[in-house]
Amino acid sequence: MLRETYLQMIKNSPKSRLFRNLFVTDGKGGKRDVLENGRESCAFFVSSILKVFSLVDFPHATVNATLKDMAKNGWRETKKLEPGNVLLWEEKNGHRHLGFFIGGKKAVSNAFFYYKSRAPKIHHFTYMETGEKQPRRKIEAMFVHPDIK
Repeated sequence: MLRETYLQMIKNSPKSRLFRNLFVTDGKGGKRDVLENGRESCAFFVSSILKVFSLVDFPHATVNATLKDMAKNGWRETKKLEPGNVLLWEEKNGHRHLGFFIGGKKAVSNAFFYYKSRAPKIHHFTYMETGEKQPRRKIEAMFVHPDIK
């Protein structure tokens, strides 16, 4: 029931504030929120969900670190779009973006750039709105893990 639980956790995550903050020391005796109160938390959201199911080794603050950990733990690129896939969207405004495909042309990601919620949100898997004809953000890669296939 791993796949079912994994998918349900992703579907239950919208509006959660759990993934907004990750504090590190600033080297001066203080602290700094590297996720900027949810502005930069897509990788932390994705990698935290994956860590719960032992599909990565650690939660990460960056897309690159998350992708590296995913590759190390058996995630492979796929051409077949299926619920549970991790999606990597193209770079926009200097940022790459991660989220999950949940089926029915929908994805869940920490949707800051288009929705400003600073929390996971269900949205069209290309960020299109009703009536739009072009994707706002193209999918660069899709990833699948054999344990959740």
